[in-house]
Amino acid sequence: MNRNNVLLDAFDYQLNMFYSKPAMHSHNEFEIYYLHSGRAKFIIGSSWFEVHPGDLVIMNGLSPHGTVIQERCTKTNIKFDESCAAALFQPFGSFNVLKPFRDLHNMYWKITGERRENLDHIFKNLNIYYNQPSIVNFHRLRLSFADLLLFIYELSEQHAGQRLAHEPDFSSGLPEVFSFLNQNYMQNLTLDEIAREVHYCKFYICRAIKKATGLTVFEYVNRRRINQAKLLFLLYPERTVADIGYEVGFKQPSHFSRIFKTTVGMPPEEYRRSSSEK
Repeated sequence: MNRNNVLLDAFDYQLNMFYSKPAMHSHNEFEIYYLHSGRAKFIIGSSWFEVHPGDLVIMNGLSPHGTVIQERCTKTNIKFDESCAAALFQPFGSFNVLKPFRDLHNMYWKITGERRENLDHIFKNLNIYYNQPSIVNFHRLRLSFADLLLFIYELSEQHAGQRLAHEPDFSSGLPEVFSFLNQNYMQNLTLDEIAREVHYCKFYICRAIKKATGLTVFEYVNRRRINQAKLLFLLYPERTVADIGYEVGFKQPSHFSRIFKTTVGMPPEEYRRSSSEK
């Protein structure tokens, strides 16, 4: 088991790209895209822009996006779950390190000089710790990822980037829906309550989430719960399975065990034991 996949849904470091046709896609994870070398066109929504070495792009993932390679490129790409990242910063209280992703949605900056050297160093550390899975390196990866998010937060506060495409029509309300679900996944939610809180009809919510994630509303909620439980097992190996299951929203241990095994491929007890191994 690679415990680092709990923190980062996808991490491609200095990936060489040769293809020229864009593979347009969308997802509900936040995404970070950084170009090390080469030249490409980045398509997002109905607009496009050229990316050059040192360009940093952040996205909420909901707008369809892809890359057209104009010459051989090397990129680093990260996708991560909002709730897992938020858990990293619980000790920081109300400090909202994910504000650039939540408020700006899709942005890019040109990174130069000492700031670019710093960013390259952060990505290098992420790659070192991501590819050496152990409980110690998992926590080093946490710190390096926190450093990256703080880098982006500071960048958004100090330097105006270029805002990219707005959300497509079908997902115009999805940021509010996902935000509500990410903050309340541990509650015993109903579709009526969700619709009332986000001010969209139940049919729209179900259709939009299915289109964006491939999941039903409650499949998505359970996926969020399981992702959070996996993170808690790594952070607090001394806590009981029942305790963590209850915290993330499963009131019955048997229900938690069944959903966890279906999603992860092993019972939560086995996952907890494997996550605590050196």
